[in-house]
Amino acid sequence: MNFQNINEIKTLKSLLELAYTDSYTDIIKINNVDSNSDQYITINNPFTLLFENSNIVEGNLNTLLFTIGSHHLHGSVPLSILSNNGNRPLHHHEHLEIMYVLSGSVTHKIEDKVYTYQSGQCCLMNKNIKHCEEFTSDFQALFFLFHDEFIMDIIKEGFASTSVTIFNKVKKEEGPIHNFVKENLSSKSNYEKVYMDFTPIVSPTVILETFNPLMDQIVEEIINGKPGHVFIVKGLLARFFSILEDPSLYYWSEVHSDSNSQDYIFAKITHLFEASHGRLTRSELEESMHYNGEYLNRVVKKYTGFTLMEYSRKFMLKEAKNLLLNTSKNISEIISELGYSNRSYFYKLFSQEYGVTPLEYRNKHKKNG
Repeated sequence: MNFQNINEIKTLKSLLELAYTDSYTDIIKINNVDSNSDQYITINNPFTLLFENSNIVEGNLNTLLFTIGSHHLHGSVPLSILSNNGNRPLHHHEHLEIMYVLSGSVTHKIEDKVYTYQSGQCCLMNKNIKHCEEFTSDFQALFFLFHDEFIMDIIKEGFASTSVTIFNKVKKEEGPIHNFVKENLSSKSNYEKVYMDFTPIVSPTVILETFNPLMDQIVEEIINGKPGHVFIVKGLLARFFSILEDPSLYYWSEVHSDSNSQDYIFAKITHLFEASHGRLTRSELEESMHYNGEYLNRVVKKYTGFTLMEYSRKFMLKEAKNLLLNTSKNISEIISELGYSNRSYFYKLFSQEYGVTPLEYRNKHKKNG
């Protein structure tokens, strides 16, 4: 995408038309350029990795593209053209796509909704989802584009490699990505619009410390193109999927574009509270959910009758009960582990929820046991 006559480009349409003569077209092609409703993208390679760096100050989108076969291209396009005065059309793909945010925030239009994805967040879209990213802020993001056979090989091999030990075969439940890919490559998915959302439940820094070395290895293998590099790339991508499927690192949800958005928001709040044992502050929840705290409070109130804080306490008290029943930790240790410094306040909350003090609850359980 190193256009020689970039100054002649005045509109998004002219950019896309010029792209047909560019070397990117050998790998990525935008079809139905004139359409505002049915643009779709095809790739002429089993696997393509596209890196985008949106720089608002410079006013450019800088790109790097890597494909199986040792192709690696770079380019730069003015953001003013890509944004198309805020009228950038949505598109879909003839392949599955993953968007992974490395840094900054990506405003992503998905069908009739707009979401903001932050560092460490990820979205896996099926072929029918219409979407586009907006170039209104700085970000760095990776886009993984897979031909059907290539991604099927990844999930099959990834599943097989984790199912065998030195001594015997161990049956392992297929993961959410495995199931998503199989479902969305079947004939019955011709009209379904489904995507998967992945949100870190730990610091993005922790995620990226694991993720970045994998990406470095993938890029190195593609560039070097040594014998066997395709198998190595598939193995590394299987590891990437395993990171996304790790419940200690990510909360994931499968979203149908026609589903109630508040159902999804409430389910996501519930999972985050479960994963953190209710120890998320309102500001931390706002940062994870990318919604105003008052709106999140209204959603929880609608579904449960409790305020956001009251709802979070239920998960904390549930964990307190679990620690009382399944550990030998004393009450002070449990209170400290749950982040409370005021013993009397904790006792009050626990007694209101369960009708007895923590010690009475433990003693009652021991007698019943």
